[in-house]
Amino acid sequence: ADAPVFAVLDIDHFKRINDASGHQKGDDVIHAVGYGMMRALLSSADPLPESLLGTFFSSASPFFDIEGFYDEGGMDWNNAQALAGRLGGDEFALLVGGVDPMARVRKVADAVAGTSAMLGVDVSCSVGCCTVTGKDLHKAYGEADSALYQAKERGRAQIRVFQGGDR
Repeated sequence: ADAPVFAVLDIDHFKRINDASGHQKGDDVIHAVGYGMMRALLSSADPLPESLLGTFFSSASPFFDIEGFYDEGGMDWNNAQALAGRLGGDEFALLVGGVDPMARVRKVADAVAGTSAMLGVDVSCSVGCCTVTGKDLHKAYGEADSALYQAKERGRAQIRVFQGGDR
């Protein structure tokens, strides 16, 4: 397998979404991004995971096709070869392994952008990443955060990979 990738993902112009559409819409965006991120990671695992744990999203949620999610070949987060979590606000972190982790990070960014039509607001993300082989988590976070800053500075809605001179 390729070297794992650590990524920091930030929803572009999240404050604008909250200000223009209200905090409930902002909460919906956070939920949709989390859902899209996990769906992309689960569906890109190789081999595909075998059974879904099923406690991530309420079946009462009006935004997601929960049944469709369960029917996608049976997926189990334990086999996703990835970790994902919300750091706070509109920022998320990913640790992605498996075959071609950068392709999996791109699928996550595409999934975030794909929530726009469902939510009726433009949603995109900026992503900074680095490989983690031989690095501690603090160093990886610093490098990914530096790359994220570059992505934002260069127009957002893009993925930047840490280059040694970025800091």
